[in-house]
Amino acid sequence: MKTDKEILIEAKALIATPDKFCTGAYARDKELQRVHPLSPKAVRWCVLGAIGRAKGVHPVASDRISDLMRKTARQQMLSDINDTVTGFQDIHDLLDRTIARLP
Repeated sequence: MKTDKEILIEAKALIATPDKFCTGAYARDKELQRVHPLSPKAVRWCVLGAIGRAKGVHPVASDRISDLMRKTARQQMLSDINDTVTGFQDIHDLLDRTIARLP
């Protein structure tokens, strides 16, 4: 079983470049259509989709990892999935800060 830190590192690697990151859906295919984050057609993910992919399960907006990220971000909810204002660098900074908090 992967640790939370391993999951977040893997999720960050999935969205390592802006062309692998998306908003408005958990995941998108090469035509930018919505797909399940575990689909082999997925080539872009939001942060929750990337975490779900790394965990091997459908993303959940309220689990231990997202709770830790909320505490790190001091936000009420991870809203990047529908918030096009939250950008690639913001998400990477949040992932880095959350990873740094883990043993």
